[in-house]
Amino acid sequence: MSSSRKIFGNAAYLAATNGMSLVVAFVFAKLTSVYLRPYLFGQMILVLSITTFLETTMRGSLNLVVTHKVAQKAGNAAEYWWPAMILHAGFSVIFLGVSLGIAMILGGGDRIVPAIVFSVLVSVFRLVGDVAVAVQRGADQMAPEFWTTMLERGLYMGAVVWIISHVQDRSYAGFVALFSANAVTQGIQMILLLAPTWRKLRTPFRVDRERLNDLVVSTKPLWISALFVILHSRLEVFFLKGYRLGPALGYYGAATKLVDAIRVMPWLLGMALFPALTRQAARSREDFAERYVLTAKLFVLASLPIAVVLVASSNLLIGFVYTDQFARAVPALRLLALAIVPLFLNSLFSFGAMAVEKQSLIALAHVPAVVAQAVLAAILVPRYQELGAATSVLVSEMLLLTGSLWLTRRHIAPFRWSALLPAFGCVAATGAGLALGASQGNTGMAFGGLGAYIAALMFLPVLTPLEKKQLRRDRAGEPPTLSGKV
Repeated sequence: MSSSRKIFGNAAYLAATNGMSLVVAFVFAKLTSVYLRPYLFGQMILVLSITTFLETTMRGSLNLVVTHKVAQKAGNAAEYWWPAMILHAGFSVIFLGVSLGIAMILGGGDRIVPAIVFSVLVSVFRLVGDVAVAVQRGADQMAPEFWTTMLERGLYMGAVVWIISHVQDRSYAGFVALFSANAVTQGIQMILLLAPTWRKLRTPFRVDRERLNDLVVSTKPLWISALFVILHSRLEVFFLKGYRLGPALGYYGAATKLVDAIRVMPWLLGMALFPALTRQAARSREDFAERYVLTAKLFVLASLPIAVVLVASSNLLIGFVYTDQFARAVPALRLLALAIVPLFLNSLFSFGAMAVEKQSLIALAHVPAVVAQAVLAAILVPRYQELGAATSVLVSEMLLLTGSLWLTRRHIAPFRWSALLPAFGCVAATGAGLALGASQGNTGMAFGGLGAYIAALMFLPVLTPLEKKQLRRDRAGEPPTLSGKV
């Protein structure tokens, strides 16, 4: 199978996984928000933010390194299997201790500690299972992840429905049960992922210190980078909790839950591309740069209509997914929706940096964004609460995009600014249409934004003739033919 067909096959499986996860996320948010109500829903978001804060540090580093190693050489799968497992086991102990420490500092009542323990178990099971996923992704095999995720999400939603229907004590028993049920279903998925992969590799247990040290050295820059990445995506939640704005945390959590479902999309698309990008960067940096610019344009074109629809339908989504009790979340959701385009491009930047083995650039790009976000959150959250938190995220995403484009041009995929001007012209036109239609309400914003988007696509040369030709060849499974500097 050609590289292009593999990319499209991978993207199809990951898109299906993401689509199913989106549906589950919306249903879960609706059921739990009605069951828990704003304050307890905010407490659930706090628990998830604490454990996600640590899980992403590992998930966005070690397992990506394993995928990178396997993509370079298939034999690396067996050699790095047990070193990756050993690192995960050690990290899990640290994970639990740090999570409980954060929970005790922030407070939140007796329900938080057991919920943290079960949430950590969920993350540990997911991380260990991701070792098998990392090996499969490196070998361009995305199907096992899709089928096991489908089973796990189905089992968990069944458990959630049962808990909501039968557990009346929502303040403790029901709250904790939502996390414990997820630990059980993630444990099942972990076993289903690990067993066939280990059986195929047949690698006996041994402590390979050379490979272990190689993983630590390769992962260290990504650990630091992932720490900044997750700080960037969760910092405002800790400010809301630190200022004891419990209800505001619930409203903001409702908005972020919807955006987080979309945030997964560029990550999954990046994962589908990552093995091919890694091999292309090793073969020809010029071809890699051209492919990177084409991918950036496609990310812009994919994210713009999503942002428009989310802005225009924010009040409808909040009312449908949650209840009228969460109406205060609408302005925050609209601000967060405006950050979707930079969010997509910033995600691509991270994969590009890893493909060319310059992981330290990720942390470098995030430092000013995180500092700006912390300063803005400290100033805006006490007065504007969830709206201040959303504003800090939007500004920091824009700042991160500025830094990531500059670093990309200098160190990852050198390009001319003129290559991206039509794409950003499309962004400007869509934003203008959205703003002009705002006076006519949701319908005006939708028609204004999408109409301007379509007009910009028709009149601006976002994709060059060579890029259009390459996309046609990709769909046909033919090899790349891009040429000419970008």
